[in-house]
Amino acid sequence: MQVRTVDGTSEFRVPPGTQPGDVIVLAKQGVPSLNKPSIRGDHLFTVKVTIPKRIRLAYVICVAAVHQEKEVGASQENNDKPNEEEGDWLKKLTDFAGSIANGAAKWLKDNL
Repeated sequence: MQVRTVDGTSEFRVPPGTQPGDVIVLAKQGVPSLNKPSIRGDHLFTVKVTIPKRIRLAYVICVAAVHQEKEVGASQENNDKPNEEEGDWLKKLTDFAGSIANGAAKWLKDNL
């Protein structure tokens, strides 16, 4: 990703798992100190996410494919390691998340 810095543009990678509101630091690439110009501060970036109101069908298909892959992977993991204590609430949670995702995918398909 390219960002504007004090010296122009700079490239860096957003780490996996970065969430909206997280702060990314470019160490020693900020504003120079007044007393010692050779010492620079850090340049901080706050991650902001904009969710589009209209999404192309190709993106909807990609998201649905990722969702389906996650469901298949989760069901295989659950079959490998059955745990009765965690299984009940975990199943309810995954069913709830799946129903939300299916509803969102249906809405996107119907409205786009």
